[in-house]
Amino acid sequence: MLEFFYDVGSPWTYLAFHKIEEVAAEAGVEVTWKPILVGGVFSAVNQGVYAARANASKLRAMSDPRSDELIARGGYGSPTIIVNGNDLYFGNDRLVLVREALRRR
Repeated sequence: MLEFFYDVGSPWTYLAFHKIEEVAAEAGVEVTWKPILVGGVFSAVNQGVYAARANASKLRAMSDPRSDELIARGGYGSPTIIVNGNDLYFGNDRLVLVREALRRR
């Protein structure tokens, strides 16, 4: 199982997006695509930082069920990759670790 939480506006997601299907194919798993609103995630996770900004209420409004799911599962940005339901990796630079986790399953 490979879940890919992403925001299309994130440059780091762009980099991972072009590699994740190859990683999944090597492991023989499908990618479950989960688009999120990373601004809403940042706002929820970093409330003290964003509360001081004028647009904090707009960011709080940028919530959706997948972003809420990501936060509840310990995620805090994009891309976040979850292997086998509970093994969380954050960032394009962690794809090597994702590949290894899938190999071990």
